[in-house]
Amino acid sequence: MAAVVDLEQFAITLVGISFQLLDTPELWQWFGYPKKPTRGAIFTRFVPAEKLNREHFLKRDLVILCTERQFRWLHHHVGHEIVVPILARSLELLTAGPSAKDHWWKILGFPSKSAARQYFVEGLAAYLTQRDVQGLGSTLIKRMVPVVDEARLGLWSVGVAHLSTSAISPLVIIPAWLADSFTNAQFTGAVRLRDTTLSTAAQGLLALLSPVVAKPDSSFSHRPEQAGRTEPRVEAVGRYPGSAGAPWLAA
Repeated sequence: MAAVVDLEQFAITLVGISFQLLDTPELWQWFGYPKKPTRGAIFTRFVPAEKLNREHFLKRDLVILCTERQFRWLHHHVGHEIVVPILARSLELLTAGPSAKDHWWKILGFPSKSAARQYFVEGLAAYLTQRDVQGLGSTLIKRMVPVVDEARLGLWSVGVAHLSTSAISPLVIIPAWLADSFTNAQFTGAVRLRDTTLSTAAQGLLALLSPVVAKPDSSFSHRPEQAGRTEPRVEAVGRYPGSAGAPWLAA
């Protein structure tokens, strides 16, 4: 029996998975850290700017890579009219946070919410144009060059190799999880989009996939039928609904 999936809760789940996977210890060990760097605001003031920039870069781009994996899979398996509002809502939720005061754009070191959204959109554009996981790795290495020295670039390049090939990498886990949980799912309801201009950004990002999907890689070879889908709606609202079930995404 096909799962029935509420669009709003699905978008919340996708963003939650992206941030949850950042807690994987092995992910950070591949890049030379014992675990994900975490510290309070008071101690952050004493951390050298270059070190913080490196940590912020990894957190930001790992989240973007998780998002890329999600929407490449959806692009191959779900109708376009469903993927666009989900991506738009995900872009909006990516700058929400654990509480009304602590937004993701602050936690990830951005100067503003608009700067965070610009970074996420530009980052997704860079990754979505790649044909396969190896292309994602090459793009990540190019993007990390400005924030690391030559010695650390070598170490991080090894980390990228693990990220591209390990069975516990988010790049592998996310498509498998989506295939197991949402193949042939029926999507219903509406996303609650606060900033409707993000629909245009979502359409532009998904258009980048069109030229490069003629020969999908093995992770995306299955294309289920789309019968019985419920066309989604996009609603503009003043608050993020459903935050009681996901307090880390409170507006």
